[in-house]
Amino acid sequence: MNDHREGEFWAVPKTIAKVREAKEKHKVCSLSRRNDIYLLWAHYADDFRGLVVELELPEGCTDIKE
Repeated sequence: MNDHREGEFWAVPKTIAKVREAKEKHKVCSLSRRNDIYLLWAHYADDFRGLVVELELPEGCTDIKE
């Protein structure tokens, strides 16, 4: 997702409950090399309520796409 408003939607009242139910079945995982970009935390981590998971990859790991 490149836009912090991506995934936002507008719906008529009859469909709001159905859309909310469908959205609750999905989660987003965003990966980055840095964890100190505060603007991204504000936009993408539920206003700083997200968490950091650190991964250590084996040396020579070449399967990671930049």
